[in-house]
Amino acid sequence: MRTKYTYFSLLKSLYIFILALLVCIPCNEANAQEQQATTQQVKQQKTKAATKTKKAKTKSKPKKRLTNTAIREEIQRYIGYEPLPIRYLSLPYDATMNTNQHGGFVDIGFILLLFIPIILLLGFVNKPVWGLVSAFLCLTILVSSVSTPYLQIENTTDPTVVISALDKFIAENNFSSSPVSITMAHINKGIFQLKKPIHNLVYSISGEKDHFTYPMLMLLFAGVFFLFQHRIEQLSIVNRSMLNLLLLFGFLSLLLTAGIIWYAFPFFALATLLTTAKMMDLKGNKSLLNKISLGIFAAATVIWIGMGYLFRIANNKMTTKQNAVNLFDSSVARYQTGVFNKKETFNSFYPNSSNALSIINSEDESLIYKVGTTLTFLIEKNDRRVFHDNQLGTFQQLINKYPDKAVLTEVFKASGYKYLLVDLKTHALDKTPEQSLKKKFNQLMGFLYQNPGLQLLGTNQMVEKADGTREYKVFGNVKFQGNYAIFQIK
Repeated sequence: MRTKYTYFSLLKSLYIFILALLVCIPCNEANAQEQQATTQQVKQQKTKAATKTKKAKTKSKPKKRLTNTAIREEIQRYIGYEPLPIRYLSLPYDATMNTNQHGGFVDIGFILLLFIPIILLLGFVNKPVWGLVSAFLCLTILVSSVSTPYLQIENTTDPTVVISALDKFIAENNFSSSPVSITMAHINKGIFQLKKPIHNLVYSISGEKDHFTYPMLMLLFAGVFFLFQHRIEQLSIVNRSMLNLLLLFGFLSLLLTAGIIWYAFPFFALATLLTTAKMMDLKGNKSLLNKISLGIFAAATVIWIGMGYLFRIANNKMTTKQNAVNLFDSSVARYQTGVFNKKETFNSFYPNSSNALSIINSEDESLIYKVGTTLTFLIEKNDRRVFHDNQLGTFQQLINKYPDKAVLTEVFKASGYKYLLVDLKTHALDKTPEQSLKKKFNQLMGFLYQNPGLQLLGTNQMVEKADGTREYKVFGNVKFQGNYAIFQIK
């Protein structure tokens, strides 16, 4: 009796904590808005006073306000650029399917997402009402999630644009030649039709404002928590406590990690341990159903591990036959066996870079301005000398203040900078709808182009000369897209 009372006391405390958060966040935002309004009034009064005193003097044009978009470009590319509520609701799907950020470093597989509806729905076989509620929640998340890749392709947040594109695809193709594509196009069109009213409602209420999204997420968590208690009520107090801890950690991961998957690794590890522990409990139960469940779990685990290993070493993403046969890095192996020296190893990773790196490392006092690239690891005292501006936030402010490239070059020089390291594929990281990083990268390339104050030390980009031969150069008729360029300030 005491254990049951303690457990429900914990539940009560958790609900009080959630309600407190719901109250505090709007209050904090209201206070912040009030302070901001007061500050704005003070600023307006000061501006009016300054205007009166300077009215007789020359009229100066107001400076353009600078907006730093670096955080939006770097962090938000993991969570997406949809309206705020949908951005969070679609995050489990986006993280699983890699719709926002592609690459093996963010790939967690599809098993966890696959089990979410199965666990919820199977747990309510004898409670159909709660099962219908769970099914509705799953459908809402599905409608909010599946549309994300299509919105990115069309570079829009309006479902109507995607519906028009799907209608065009259906009209231009017939079912006999592309049965799967046409079927999926109709299904996705139906999903977008369901999403239109949700999209319009969300934009009218929230848009990009947090005062709606976070209370909504907390209320959603409270509802899921309530459903979850009905799902696990037959378990022991220890198991219920562990599962509630897992649910809470998953919610905090959803809320705070911004879609960066490695911040949620403890959640995946705990979920795997709890699942394995639960399946091991079935070994003591000799019923046929439990034996089948344990066998399916063991077989699925072996198959999944095997598939993951094959995917890791497969050549389906390799670009050349040479890369396809290499299960390990040949340059590292050649260096370890004495076939390559240090210079040859550097050149194998970054062709035509060894001379430039030798010049940079010939002394360790001059500063280095760096945009992207992993060349930092090859620079002596890189923790003291290298300034990182991967999203070009600092450069944006500099180019706005010093638009003349000659003046900006002198600014770099006067600040102690002697070298510029540039990733020539920086613009490819831009996932923002407004393409802000690409615009800043174009400004950077404009600064580098035919700048008499800069000297190219090295690049692996190749351009075609007038006689048809190729040379290492950044600007010109590009025949091989490089990924780095090193400049020296004269």
